[in-house]
Amino acid sequence: CRLFGCPIRQTMGFTVYATAGAQNIEYVKSLGAKAVFDYKSGDVVSQITKQAKEDGVNLRTAHVIVDNALQQTLDVLKLTKGDGPAKVAHAPLIPEDAPTLEGTEIKFTFPPIDPDERNKHIYKCFNVWLKDGLSSGTVVPSPRIQVVPGGIGGLNDALDTLKAGVSGTKVVVSV
Repeated sequence: CRLFGCPIRQTMGFTVYATAGAQNIEYVKSLGAKAVFDYKSGDVVSQITKQAKEDGVNLRTAHVIVDNALQQTLDVLKLTKGDGPAKVAHAPLIPEDAPTLEGTEIKFTFPPIDPDERNKHIYKCFNVWLKDGLSSGTVVPSPRIQVVPGGIGGLNDALDTLKAGVSGTKVVVSV
């Protein structure tokens, strides 16, 4: 659900299950995820599987946005997709030795290679979908923004904030 993931999927009619660090679970829920699970939990696969079964949902699509999460994703799909085929959009490059799951198509997501098609795609994303979504409120900008006051003089405070650790937040210094 990074950035606009939850609103995009909701607009398309999907039920969104997501993973996040424990400190960001409520935040990701606020972006529209039906359920959010701590990705560091040792039983995250069983938690997601249990929730999907309780909700009566067959999970047949997934979007992997971080490295080393494909196997867990396939484990969830294996237990929740039912008899139908499944599809996984995979944002990181797919390693040659990537795991597979019978009846599941895994594709690397990337905008079109042809420059004209790519330009049309990007134009539609930002000048149509995003513009309309922001105007209507169906798209909520994410991550949260934390503005550190003081202009350039606040830079050290901003760096201290980053050093202390932030998650799900962009630290901004206005100059």
